[in-house]
Amino acid sequence: MASRKWTAWLAGAVLAMSGMAAEARDKVVVGTVNLPATGTLYIAQDKGYFAAEDLDVEVRFFESAQAIATAVVSGDIQFGATSLTAGFWSLADKGNLRVIAGMLADRKGYHTGNAFIVSQKAYGAGVTDPAKLGGRMFAVTTIGSSLHYGVLRVAQSLGADPQAIQIRPMQQWSAALAAVKTGQVDATQAAAATARSMEAAGEVKIIGWQGDYIPFQIAAIFTSARLIEKDRKLVKHFIAGYAKGIEFYSQAFLTGIDAGGPTYGPATDEAVAIIAKRVLQDDPAYAEKIKGSATYYHPKGSLDVENVLSQLDFFKANDLVDRGIDGSRLIDTSFVPALAK
Repeated sequence: MASRKWTAWLAGAVLAMSGMAAEARDKVVVGTVNLPATGTLYIAQDKGYFAAEDLDVEVRFFESAQAIATAVVSGDIQFGATSLTAGFWSLADKGNLRVIAGMLADRKGYHTGNAFIVSQKAYGAGVTDPAKLGGRMFAVTTIGSSLHYGVLRVAQSLGADPQAIQIRPMQQWSAALAAVKTGQVDATQAAAATARSMEAAGEVKIIGWQGDYIPFQIAAIFTSARLIEKDRKLVKHFIAGYAKGIEFYSQAFLTGIDAGGPTYGPATDEAVAIIAKRVLQDDPAYAEKIKGSATYYHPKGSLDVENVLSQLDFFKANDLVDRGIDGSRLIDTSFVPALAK
C-alpha cells in the first residue's frame, strides 16, 4: 500500500515538475509565409529544438512579407522569417528592426527556389524566357517586394530593360498566382512546388529559375532592436534552436547536392512528415513536392550580407526606399556570423 502511495506521489511530482518546466518557457511568436521551404521552423518546433532552449514557439502564418515586418514593429510577434522587401527596409529604418540570420537562398543550378511562370497565352505568344518579359504584365505582391526585386534584377542581368516590364501589385501571392492562371496578367514568380504543380496541371509554363540568373538571399530572420536590448539571451536561444532546425533540414534535403544529389534517407522521411502537417497534407503527391521544393540554406543560418545590401542598393537606385537608409546599421551578425565569401 505504501509502495503504491509512493509511486502515485512520485508520478504526480513528475507531472507537476514537467508542468512547471513548460510554464517556465518563454513564449515566442515568429511570423512567416506558409511554404515547404520554411520547414526549418517546423522541424525546430516538432523535434524539440526550441523547447530545448526553454522556448515555447508559435509559428504564425501571414499572406505577405510586409505584414510580418509590421507585426514585429508593433510587438505583436517577436521574430519575422520572410523576404527583405523595400517596405521592410523602410520599416526597419523607422521602427528599429534588425536582420539577425539568413533563411532560404537561391543557388545556381539548384531548381527548388523561385521559378518564373507565365500564362499559357503569354507562352504561346513567345514569352519563353525571362528576357522576353519586356512589355508584359508581371504580378507581384507589393511594390518593392522580393518578387518585384527578382524580376527587375533578372531582366537587368539579361540586358533587358527593367522599366519595360509592367508591374502589377496584387497584395497577396495567392492572388498573383490566380491572375497568371486565368490570364489576367502574363507572369509572376512561384515557389518550386507550386510552379511545378501548376505546370503539371496545364495552368502555366515555367520559363526560368531565378537562381540561375542572380545570387539571391531570398529571406532572413529579423527582430526588433528593442527585444535585442531587453532580452538578448532569448534571441540567442531562438537562433540556437533555429540553427538546429537548419542542420536537420540540410541533412534531410541537401545531402549530396554538390555531388549531383540530393541523397535521401530516414531524416528525409521524418522531415517530410513534419512539413506535411502544415502544407500539402491533402495532396497525394505531397512527399515528392516537398522534396522538390526544399530550398537551399547557407550553413547554420549564415546571412549573405553582401547580397542583402546589394538588394537594398537596388531599391535605392529605383527610388523604392529612402536613399539615406544605412543597411549595415540594420544588420546584426553577432548571433550568426555573416556568410564567408
